[in-house]
Amino acid sequence: LVDDEPHSLTAMRMALEDEFDILTAPGAEEALQTLEKEWVHAIFCDQRMPGRSGVEFLADVRERWPETVRVIITGYTDPGAMMAAINDAGIHQFLTKPWHPDHLMIAARNAVRLFQLARENERLVLEMRYLTNTAAALPPAHILKLQEIFPNARIYSMYGMTESKRCTWLPPEQLQVRPDSVGVAIPGTEVWVAGDDGKPLPPDTIGELVVRGGHVMQGYWRNEE
Repeated sequence: LVDDEPHSLTAMRMALEDEFDILTAPGAEEALQTLEKEWVHAIFCDQRMPGRSGVEFLADVRERWPETVRVIITGYTDPGAMMAAINDAGIHQFLTKPWHPDHLMIAARNAVRLFQLARENERLVLEMRYLTNTAAALPPAHILKLQEIFPNARIYSMYGMTESKRCTWLPPEQLQVRPDSVGVAIPGTEVWVAGDDGKPLPPDTIGELVVRGGHVMQGYWRNEE
């Protein structure tokens, strides 16, 4: 909690201390010193303070501790100032004065939960080893995004149809070579492209994809439609 008015700090601390561990600071510089020593999940900061404004302080926090959730408390609702707060400091939520204790508690719970979800996502990114899909093949743009989000995971782009769920797969080492490809037949499945006469066609020829194997769903077996 950051506020230059002692009674405001006391009121916020009393509203939240039964559920959270609270740290307080009377200004931006004192708050920065605390952040350098403590692991802070969320910051509630008054906008109008001597020296540095709340937005200026939280912009610094965003740069140095981006995982900390930032909430601004203000008695002003100027649209320009609010846009600056969102763009410069990445504000998660605005609280207007006078605030109600219940609203403050809800905002604190939401902020801490957001922090926890972000940490959980980071853990999943580190632990994720394999990624795959079903139905339509992954578009190249989606593959690039997944590689960016999960740099340690091996991505198996797979292709399937209504009748066979999955029928082909693209080995991860081929993603950079042929990202538009649906890959090769999965083990135990035969896949080829046939012409109107049902006979296999040569490479680079448009035709109908034929799949044979245990992955063809039983309801479609010998179904002429």
